[in-house]
Amino acid sequence: MDQPKVHRYLSQSRLAEDPAAAPSPISENYQRTFAELKERLAFDPADSPELFVAYTPEARVETLEIDGDCSIVYDQRLGQSFNRLNDFALADWPQPYVIQWGLKHLAVALAGCGDSDAAGAALMCSQVWPVKDRPTTRSKEIFPVRMIVTAIQEHFVLAHECVHAAIERGLPTADRAEFVANLDAVAAFLDEQTGNPDEAERQMIQDEARAVQAMSGAQGTPDPQLEERLRSARAQETRDGGRAAGEILAGKLDLREELLCDQIASELVLAKFAAMKLDFATILTSILHAFHNLTSLSVIRSLARDWREDGPPSPELQALTVRKGVWRTNMRATEEALGLDREAHSGFVEITELHASTVGDPILFILPFEFHRIMEKLDGESFDKTGVYEALHALGTQPPGLPSTEA
Repeated sequence: MDQPKVHRYLSQSRLAEDPAAAPSPISENYQRTFAELKERLAFDPADSPELFVAYTPEARVETLEIDGDCSIVYDQRLGQSFNRLNDFALADWPQPYVIQWGLKHLAVALAGCGDSDAAGAALMCSQVWPVKDRPTTRSKEIFPVRMIVTAIQEHFVLAHECVHAAIERGLPTADRAEFVANLDAVAAFLDEQTGNPDEAERQMIQDEARAVQAMSGAQGTPDPQLEERLRSARAQETRDGGRAAGEILAGKLDLREELLCDQIASELVLAKFAAMKLDFATILTSILHAFHNLTSLSVIRSLARDWREDGPPSPELQALTVRKGVWRTNMRATEEALGLDREAHSGFVEITELHASTVGDPILFILPFEFHRIMEKLDGESFDKTGVYEALHALGTQPPGLPSTEA
């Protein structure tokens, strides 16, 4: 694809006048990874997608078809977001840092929705949000592990997009008929799980208690309004998860290609990193962690869209909920086929609980609560929004030298 066309599209659709990532060893590595994936998927060189490495505040990956040509846009800030969220979880950062980060990304999402007042408020509060001591020592200790986890996650996201392009071109990426036939059984299993009232209630209470405890640790006695918001949000999340799985079972939700891409991308990632002597359990757990990180980013975008009035979760968020459930179910079968004796399963449980307690629950429950409280305090008041969009554009300005990890 003509790169200037992609550049023009992104400069008009994102908060970045120059959306292209600066040349660097990292952007060159993305190109090498992309070339390797295209070779693995057996693309015809005359009909294969190109990679455009972007650097924008939105931190979003997308596939573009312009004038019959295909280009995959990989946003380097998504990798930085993975890196930051992984650090929050693995180094157990204090919750105020997570909320501060969430407010900054919420400001970007609000600006994308055209809500400049709310974007200005979120950005302003992110700059003055009270924080505690940084866990610098712990963060440095887990740096090598975090880099591996982030690399796996980025490889998975890029591989997923490449598989979409391969399917579009009819390449023999997998036995799709067998996979699709198995989806009904997987969806029935998920529907039964999410539709079990006792299990749903147990999970809701457990997650609610964890979130209230997190709030208590940050601000003392939990606010009764927060507790009610937690109950409502978790109950709605459980109901929506059940409905989404049921819609797949009924064939009403067009997620089959997404699920197939997740499966094939996982196999590509396993092959790549197993060759680097990483164990399967670590690789699969890192992919699940990627799903959790993507869900937290989607929660922020959903909040930006619907914060003025409560509505159902966005289609993107619903799709991620289903994708995670189906992926975990399919990986159980992969685990058995590889003879791992449920090694990955314990890692799945551990990373799910870790992400929820450090990142997931604060973003899902506490960020909306705090943002609503901010907007209620500002109701009817005017504040200086000068420079809001300039500041948000600056988030997409790559610093000189090697890209920053402070996404």
